[in-house]
Amino acid sequence: MSKTDNSFFKNLKFQNQTPYIDEADIEHFDSGFGQKFTNKMRLVNDDGSFNIERKGGRRSMYEWMLEIHWIGFFAILMGAYIVCNAIFAVLFWINGIDEIFGIYPSTLVEELYHCFFFSVQTFTTLGYGRIGPIGIGANIIASLNAFAGLLTFALATGLFFARFSKPTSSIKFSNNILMTPFANEFQSIQLRIINGSHTKMTDMQARLLFTWLEQEDGKFRRKFERLDLFIDSIYLFPLNWTIVHVIDKDSPLNGKSKEWYAERNAELILIVKGFDDTYSQFITDYRGYDLNKLIVNARFKTMYMIKKEKTILDMSLLDSYELISEEQ
Repeated sequence: MSKTDNSFFKNLKFQNQTPYIDEADIEHFDSGFGQKFTNKMRLVNDDGSFNIERKGGRRSMYEWMLEIHWIGFFAILMGAYIVCNAIFAVLFWINGIDEIFGIYPSTLVEELYHCFFFSVQTFTTLGYGRIGPIGIGANIIASLNAFAGLLTFALATGLFFARFSKPTSSIKFSNNILMTPFANEFQSIQLRIINGSHTKMTDMQARLLFTWLEQEDGKFRRKFERLDLFIDSIYLFPLNWTIVHVIDKDSPLNGKSKEWYAERNAELILIVKGFDDTYSQFITDYRGYDLNKLIVNARFKTMYMIKKEKTILDMSLLDSYELISEEQ
């Protein structure tokens, strides 16, 4: 079992059999939620998002454009494209269509229609040649129109490339959390992860955080402890990796039942980090698990098989498990 985090457990104090962290020792471990966090609900949702709504502060347009869905991204670009050309079409019309060669007096709708598509031609630098500015005012507006087009396409291209090239986590987490016999002596908590893409990942590391509610002086306080893992790092990640915490006599989960977990809104937070060779960057991902949904006396099914000197990994079996009979 990994002893990487033993320094943390040495700094735990106990009060009425309840572990807590002295303020002088907080530097040894910080969950990120603080030591006085009182929310009784989930900390991390099943999809890995924080169950926290942020108010105040500023969010840049660049950040927002990088994070919205692709459909929304293209919808905004198309909307900006139409609005910008509509504005220049109105400017051309106000300046007078007599300064634009190829557009002749007609109804208001037709004049605006021709001005809009002339703006599109100028904005995109197409210039079909049928319509062109002949007055000083129209030429000034056309120059500004072309300049706005160059800037807009440069920004759109930069945003598109930033979104396309941004590394994203390909790590897939099992939805199930199991309690499985370990070494015919202990019970263990087991989770499973795989690399969901064809990229190569190395230097994988995992941390498992246990959090629950404890009542002190009539108030609920959320407690945190880091759980030791049987294997907390692997060099290569070609197959699935089962994250195992052994519930021995020193484990914070020792003696706890599903009823205890339910009463205290207990959950686990799994944080995984690894190096993605394709993007040449470290990728970090995390997932929250409600311990009230713990499946007792079960084990994960094998995800891979050997066939014609090849190892076949069936990623559809990530969540598959089987119950263990008492005879086994």
